[in-house]
Amino acid sequence: MSNIWFTSDWHLGHKRVITFEDNIRARVMGVSTIEEHDEMIKAAVLSTIGKRDILYVMGDNGNEQATFDILQECLAMQIRFLPGNHDRDTGIALLATLPKLKVWPPATYKQHWLTHHPIHPCELWGRKNIHGHVHSKSVKDENYINVSVEAAGPKILVNFNDIKSGE
Repeated sequence: MSNIWFTSDWHLGHKRVITFEDNIRARVMGVSTIEEHDEMIKAAVLSTIGKRDILYVMGDNGNEQATFDILQECLAMQIRFLPGNHDRDTGIALLATLPKLKVWPPATYKQHWLTHHPIHPCELWGRKNIHGHVHSKSVKDENYINVSVEAAGPKILVNFNDIKSGE
């Protein structure tokens, strides 16, 4: 049986990301350099996602080449990539060259909106919103599920079964 996984806001190669938000990435992930940070994210993806699983990478992934390199090692997996506000057209074009990678616009999965930014409450239309972008500043509303690295904690990835069980 396959699993559905979500992640957002890797910010690979962004040297200051481990010091943002009261050093939450350094404290939770136990890293002290950006190289350790990037390797920790790569290890989490490669050790968690199976061949039959689907991984939704929901934007702000940072260094285009580093993101490409990690996802290139994941070609046995099914990956859906949603660009974020820090993802540039050149990086999106580079990622689009990977076989099996789907670059997609906002979509739904089992009655959940999938977006990078949280959407406005008036746009929910009875659905919940799985999103990133806000890092540890989660929207205090049960209709919003934040899958940013800071919100996911040390596991970095969020399983849809955990989202369902929390509803």
